[in-house]
Amino acid sequence: MAKDNHRISSKNQEQPKMVPKLTTKQRRAALDKGMQIRLERAEYKQKLKDGSMTVEQFFKLADSGYQAAYGMRVYSLLTSLPGYGEVRSRQLMNELRIAQGRKVKGLGTTQRARLLSILAGDDDA
Repeated sequence: MAKDNHRISSKNQEQPKMVPKLTTKQRRAALDKGMQIRLERAEYKQKLKDGSMTVEQFFKLADSGYQAAYGMRVYSLLTSLPGYGEVRSRQLMNELRIAQGRKVKGLGTTQRARLLSILAGDDDA
């Protein structure tokens, strides 16, 4: 019978990476940064919902390097739009073959172009 090849010797195994120890000050700074990003995302969602920001403007923010914009999940972006609830957002994402957990920065050029085209078509209706 063949020799078991699924075992890896301890020499070849990668050592687990340790989480860096943060000082209290560094931890506080990270928590504050996270809170600021969540507040900005909530603000963007509200602006998208009330129509004071378009999806095109949102994508320009993401392209400009605003972490709160490019780190937002596409699903959250869609459900923020008027007329798009959970079901319609999932259907659109499935139609465009966008994974449910995909973030804005992870959209392919074709996915993004089709998404903008569909949303622009809905805005005219």
